[in-house]
Amino acid sequence: MFRSPWLLALAIITGCTSTQDRFCSMIDPDSYVLVSLAGCETLQLSFDFETDTDFSALDAYAWMPVPAGTLDDSEAQGDSPARAWITDAVDAELARKGYRLDRDAPDFLISFEASLDRQSTLSLRFMLADGQRLLWRGTAHDKAYPARNPAAEEKRIQTAVGRLLEQFPPQSGSNL
Repeated sequence: MFRSPWLLALAIITGCTSTQDRFCSMIDPDSYVLVSLAGCETLQLSFDFETDTDFSALDAYAWMPVPAGTLDDSEAQGDSPARAWITDAVDAELARKGYRLDRDAPDFLISFEASLDRQSTLSLRFMLADGQRLLWRGTAHDKAYPARNPAAEEKRIQTAVGRLLEQFPPQSGSNL
């Protein structure tokens, strides 16, 4: 779990980033309490997008139907709390950015895949409304995930979605 208890106290008291980084590298990422106390960054993000897309022309979106198996939990796909947390978080972030949900005439479609076990992964995919071309993809992988606590699980999903959508619409840089 943890080899040097004194380093935790030093990291918290001083707020020193290098001490915090050293502490974070020494603890087991499954020890969520210690990871949280020290403020260790366990969320790893990656993004890709189609560089020839005019993202400023996108205004409305809709959710793609959820195929079986997009969440690896034991609950029914359509009734999963995690599904609701993901879609609610995405809807809220996109609304904050000025996008609107329009099931009848969307400019782009959104789908997701999530693995919400100990080492969780959430991937968001945005496609043209005709479903023929991927526009943007963001993936969050978290090494320390509180799978047994629903409130903490929901908060981690909201955090992952928020961090992912900070990069949408994309600036120039990487591409698909």
